[in-house]
Amino acid sequence: MVASLHFEKEMEDCSIFLLLDKKGSLTKTLQEKTCVVVAAAAAVVVIIVIAEAVVVVVVVVVKIEIFVVAAAEAVVVVGLVVVIVEVVVVVVVVVVVVVVVVVVLVEEEEEAIQIDVITRNPGKTYRPSQRNMEDEQQCRQQPSRGHHECEIFSGREHEATEGKRNWMRCKKNPGHELFICAQYFKDNYMPKLRSDERRIFFRSLIDRTVRLRVQCTSSDRSDEDEFAEDRGTSRVRMGTGFVRFVVEQKLPKSCFCDICQGKVPSRQWIFDVVTASHLVYNLEEAKETMVDLFFDDDSCQKNKRMESVWAGEAMEINHNMDWCIMQCLICKEELGERMLSAYKSWRGNDELNPQDLSDLGLLPSSGKECVPVLIVSHPHGRPKKITVGEMRDKGRNHRIQYNAPTCPGSSGAPVILFDTHGKFAIIEDDRGKFPSRWLFSPVHSGTFTDHQLNKLGGHETKHQQINYGYKWQ
Repeated sequence: MVASLHFEKEMEDCSIFLLLDKKGSLTKTLQEKTCVVVAAAAAVVVIIVIAEAVVVVVVVVVKIEIFVVAAAEAVVVVGLVVVIVEVVVVVVVVVVVVVVVVVVLVEEEEEAIQIDVITRNPGKTYRPSQRNMEDEQQCRQQPSRGHHECEIFSGREHEATEGKRNWMRCKKNPGHELFICAQYFKDNYMPKLRSDERRIFFRSLIDRTVRLRVQCTSSDRSDEDEFAEDRGTSRVRMGTGFVRFVVEQKLPKSCFCDICQGKVPSRQWIFDVVTASHLVYNLEEAKETMVDLFFDDDSCQKNKRMESVWAGEAMEINHNMDWCIMQCLICKEELGERMLSAYKSWRGNDELNPQDLSDLGLLPSSGKECVPVLIVSHPHGRPKKITVGEMRDKGRNHRIQYNAPTCPGSSGAPVILFDTHGKFAIIEDDRGKFPSRWLFSPVHSGTFTDHQLNKLGGHETKHQQINYGYKWQ
């Protein structure tokens, strides 16, 4: 609880600091503009005074007796004209200074209001009126509680090409050194495990993680929603989901999928997918979501090991806790049996202890007790990657915070927690204590990040990474 309050106080202080820092920069801009205008006005006045003096001196020096009276009158007239011009210029300069001050103050106030909206109103998104396409995704990812981690595609090129480019240009995790390919994990880390049960457990965890391609943005999303600008469009965004339940059943009715084509299938498999509700908002979006199964590496698409099915409907949605459960249907027997086998393997290991990460050697020994965290996701819409870290805070409102690396495309990923004794971590909240098994594993929702400039290498590197997800059920 103390850690939670401390973290939230830090985030509040950070928001206040951002507001004050922004106001300070605007005030500095105001001072600079005012100084420039005043300096220009002073220069104009000085030039006029010098010109007046020169005219007077010239007229006085020219001592033509015949025109003495006329010259004197000319001096008076010229002097009056110069004085009038000088007064007019000074008035104009003062008006310009006042206008500049008012305009800058108004801009300052508008910026302060927008920043205040970001720091105080949940769900609000700060979007500059003008921005280029390269910065568009970063501008969109600014809900007040952090950054959602959907991968948003422009649609100007193939998704695989754009996803690969985004992977190469990623600013949050340059190089992705801590992201382990799923197939590499199976081939090189799982053999280190001391029992077949543990190997089955981790294989099931990987196999039941799926990629989601949402091809619709519902018009029911509010104006404050982070995807409000895409309402009514088919712009693709990608995230991750987790198969939590699989069952085989026989239905005495026709199926109109590409396999059955109106026939009554002899066998069907129904499975549920848990993901983030900011990725799949409602039934309308669920029906336009493609679920990619067994996308472990790039070769899976070529050898057709990866299978894709359409999500059927959204069974349950909780926008406050940012999770969604969709139901999907499989009529292909081989695929259905693969999913059912992965589900039974997971269920069979539900009570196994220990199920720890110590055998894998992925976490350095810190000499202190911690809750290890393992995440399987599809960063940037790429094949599955595994990352590990530690839980940093249990948070409030069922929120779990951790430092296991994530990227855009990780929204909705399963977050598996373990304790230092090898058991599933015991999570405590206002409902009491319960184990972090498959049923209660948090769903990855977003990230709080802070970057710093690597002055030696001249590129941006990670300074701090705090990600978060919400417990569901």
